[in-house]
Amino acid sequence: MVHADASDNSGVERVEFYLDGELVFTDYSPPYEFVLDSGKYDNGEHELLGKAFDLAGKSSSDGMAIGVANVKDETVPKVIITYPKQNDIVSGKVAVTANLSDDTGLAQCFFRVDGKWEGFEGFPDYPKTKAVTFEWDTKFVTDGKHRLAVEVYDKDVKYGLGTCDVVVSQPPPIPPPKLKVTKHEATRNKNYFKVTLTVENVGGSEARNVIVRDYLRSFQPIPGYTYFANVEATFIPSTMYGDAAITSIINFAPGASATYDYVAVPVLVYPNQPTPSIGDSVELWYEDANGVEHSEEIK
Repeated sequence: MVHADASDNSGVERVEFYLDGELVFTDYSPPYEFVLDSGKYDNGEHELLGKAFDLAGKSSSDGMAIGVANVKDETVPKVIITYPKQNDIVSGKVAVTANLSDDTGLAQCFFRVDGKWEGFEGFPDYPKTKAVTFEWDTKFVTDGKHRLAVEVYDKDVKYGLGTCDVVVSQPPPIPPPKLKVTKHEATRNKNYFKVTLTVENVGGSEARNVIVRDYLRSFQPIPGYTYFANVEATFIPSTMYGDAAITSIINFAPGASATYDYVAVPVLVYPNQPTPSIGDSVELWYEDANGVEHSEEIK
């Protein structure tokens, strides 16, 4: 707080305050004072001057030398990337960790990959040390060398930087699942047929949520249930088309197979009986381990 006493027989109009010849504040009423932010000025000696004006425009002044001796932030914040290490080979999702420190207090930090912004964290409490973690998904960059950088600013806007060069090498993609109908038979038993289908996973990964839909004409499928599959049946009399939707309860590992069966009853129409058929087409729906849907139709 800088304070000045000023008086005049006709009245004081204002008091101006100068530091090193620069006007920094004007006060028009007593008490004549203001708060000087000394942190804006270099440490050392400065000239402080007060100048009072009366109502007639006459003035007088008084000055003194003052010393500014603030504790200055002389050091930049430090960044140490603790993981990954220099020239590490990485793939998939990587947790990039770093230790930050500063003598006056940390304000914020940024995570960049090849100069591109990837993450941010702010520190409203200005801690002097902080451990940070940024998740980086390497699937969005090409294989090869990339530079990771953690940038940090302290409360005085001083800048620190830590870098680490890594090599991204993604493993080859896992082959998707692929289902194939390896057996499709219809066996007569008196007045109905037992339809049997064997499905095998000839792909390179597991098939999940498998549905096998077998199409029929002039046959009405019968719904049923086994310990590893449900059979839902549909039949439309006007068109004589039907289908048996077999929902598997089990998943198919690569090389695994399962055999399903259901009952189909022939439906007779006179005249103009449609040509009977079972398995005129078979449709397969399934998902891979990532939930990606696959489908195909087999004649």
